[in-house]
Amino acid sequence: MICPTCQSESSVHIFDPQAGQMMYYCQSCKKAIIPENSLKCPSCGISEYSFLSSGLCGCEDCYSVFRSSIIQGIESYRKSVFQKSGGYRIPGRNAMARLQTYFEVVKDQSDPAPLLPGGGDTENDVVALASDQVQLRVRMARNVPGLSYRDGLKNSENLSRIFLSTRGFLSSCLEAGLDPDIHRQIVVGDEDHFRFSWSWLSGSDLADAEKKLGQIIRQIRNLDRAFVWQYSTIFGFLTGCPTNSGSGLRMSARIRIPGLLGDPSWLRWKKELHRAGFEVRPGSGEKSFPDGEHIQLATRHIVGIQGFRSVLERFRIYLARLMVREERLGEKILAHNG
Repeated sequence: MICPTCQSESSVHIFDPQAGQMMYYCQSCKKAIIPENSLKCPSCGISEYSFLSSGLCGCEDCYSVFRSSIIQGIESYRKSVFQKSGGYRIPGRNAMARLQTYFEVVKDQSDPAPLLPGGGDTENDVVALASDQVQLRVRMARNVPGLSYRDGLKNSENLSRIFLSTRGFLSSCLEAGLDPDIHRQIVVGDEDHFRFSWSWLSGSDLADAEKKLGQIIRQIRNLDRAFVWQYSTIFGFLTGCPTNSGSGLRMSARIRIPGLLGDPSWLRWKKELHRAGFEVRPGSGEKSFPDGEHIQLATRHIVGIQGFRSVLERFRIYLARLMVREERLGEKILAHNG
């Protein structure tokens, strides 16, 4: 990679709020952009230098300390002027009382309770796809008030006992039966304390997607109605990664298009997908490596639960176009080889 400032070989990266993404710089230019002895969060000790170097906050108080940089980054990432969320519900006193009660209960538990089926599962739910299949996923990220994001793994055992055991807090919220085709995954730790995800395989026409989404939305509402999560009246639900703040909800679709990925026209398609509001991720998604076969399209931001339906329509349009193009390229290759 080339440093955009001095054009020399870059060796480090930094989160650029104006670009809303990670940029690559050489060591000297990085230090010139933001000094290492810059502003620090008094709660978790993370400096603005560390925040910009990783693109991740250390705790909920970072949102106040690094507010201007975070707002710049969100505006650039979402390609829209940042506004107060306003549409998110702040849990009331009953939810706060339940939180305290369950933390008190866990202190008296001598033996860990068994986990819920699917709870605490850290395995990836990526599956092999046929050319006419789509893997849809809805992801919900939530954090527990008062816990540092970087201590998520340290607290994972206690969090699992409190929330994910068969007699834990979330068991009643997740009891409602789901369509057997929907795979549910709950991960404790990582940059967010809880990542709830629901995924399923569909045909290219995304049949029954609205019905499945309805079931998932009910579970999301149950979780937010019953429990208090880290929340800001300005940023909405808070997560370790500021670009996920707001609803904390994302939808993605994974497809197999090896022909199009190897075609020169793919660069033009990628730019169009970015303009349409999608992140184009390689292979199986974030932090995965390109496999030359699959991509994952992820929404940048979903405004509230009702936003799923409009996003689903956007997925229908662009997935259909990508699959038609992939089919035509396949026919072209067969004709050439024949």
